[in-house]
Amino acid sequence: MKRYILGKRIPSLVLLALKRFLPALLVALLVLLVVRGCFVTQVAIDTPASMPGLRQGDRLLVGRTAYGLRLPLQTKNGARHLFAQTPKRGEWCVVEQPSGSGKYCLVQVTALPSDTIADPAHPNRKYILPKGIYAAGNVLLHHADLVGRPLLITYSVIPHAPWHSCLRPKRFFRRMPEGNQ
Repeated sequence: MKRYILGKRIPSLVLLALKRFLPALLVALLVLLVVRGCFVTQVAIDTPASMPGLRQGDRLLVGRTAYGLRLPLQTKNGARHLFAQTPKRGEWCVVEQPSGSGKYCLVQVTALPSDTIADPAHPNRKYILPKGIYAAGNVLLHHADLVGRPLLITYSVIPHAPWHSCLRPKRFFRRMPEGNQ
């Protein structure tokens, strides 16, 4: 239904609301995407957690700037970290799984570049890690695989539980267990 006052057409309230709030909504969405893509993100621990104090089903808030600023929308192979920093030995890191499944793992860095490591299949062979390659146990990680440092547990779910009772009590916004620093 069209409305007219003094011969002029009055736009509908829906169009007025869209004109007024759509730019603010688009700016808020853009800010959310930049913050989530560059600074922090949330990942799920789907595998049995190897870090003491974590459980399968925990959701972690991860600081993406811990090892340098990785710009969003970059493929893993072409990813470059601006202001790249090296993780410390013994530090827990969130990395993308090598299978390319889009899932994440929590690993502890055991060797840094220029460290000498032994080949698990051939203990007599020793290798020196080149720049940008880290070891986490028997797994070698490239710097582009690093997502960030876990900051806190946002919430936790019980795997395979019904939706109405899957949240674990007392696991909301908790600090990371000791030993992560």
